[in-house]
Order: sequence, then structure tokens, then C-alpha cells
Amino acid sequence: MRNLGIDILRLIAIFAVIVIHTVFIDTTARIVVLKFLPPANACFAFLAGWFLFDRISIETTIESIRTQLIKRFYRLGIPYLIWEGLYVGSNILFGVISGNPSPLKCTWISIL
Repeated sequence: MRNLGIDILRLIAIFAVIVIHTVFIDTTARIVVLKFLPPANACFAFLAGWFLFDRISIETTIESIRTQLIKRFYRLGIPYLIWEGLYVGSNILFGVISGNPSPLKCTWISIL
């Protein structure tokens, strides 16, 4: 049975995460978004975990949980890895073609 309150919270969290990851030109809007919306990421992650394990009961075996996680990986993980490969590959390719250094190069150096 669906819970309307959780569905509304989920909708707000999805919208807030999209707003957080949108690039704003106006610095005032960026400051407001970065100041008040970061809890939306935690809320979104919490709700994703809630719905992932919603149907698991105490009697559920480790094997069925493993099966569910493997199915979820095939449904979400494989497309994500393909998308990341295309994204990184296109950034590297277009950086080489245009003669500009890839923006990923700077990101990876700053992470390491």
C-alpha cells in the first residue's frame, strides 16, 4: 500500500536533488540552493534505501536479499556504468579533437 506522505517527500527530494545539480548563473541563487537544499541528498538516499528494503521481512533469507541486490545491480548498475563510460569517453574524445584539455583531467587530479 502506498503512503501519500512518503510519496510527496520523495517527489520533493527528487526535485531538490535536480535543483542542486543544476548550474545557476546567478550567484545569489547558488548560495541559497547550496545553503538550504543539501539535506535533500540525504533524504533522497534514505528514501531509496527505504524502498529498496521495503519488502524485506525478518524471515527473509540472505540468499533472497542477495538475489534482490543482484537484480537491482543489473537494472541500475549496468546502465550507469555504460553511461559513465560514454560520458568519460566523449569528454576525452572531444578534448583530444578540440585540442582543449579534458575537464575530467582537472577533476581527477583534484580528487587524487
